Amino acid sequence: MKTLANKPSASPQSRIPQSLLDRFENEWREIRTAGEAAQKTVPPAE
Repeated sequence: MKTLANKPSASPQSRIPQSLLDRFENEWREIRTAGEAAQKTVPPAE
């Protein structure tokens, strides 16, 4: 999923409906924020 995070905002060869892109972006943002919050509360084990 990390590779999808670097996707260009407007891909010329993309045939995916904008609604699907928006939904994916919203879900991805929620997952990212949740992951960042978890990283903040849990100290890195190094």
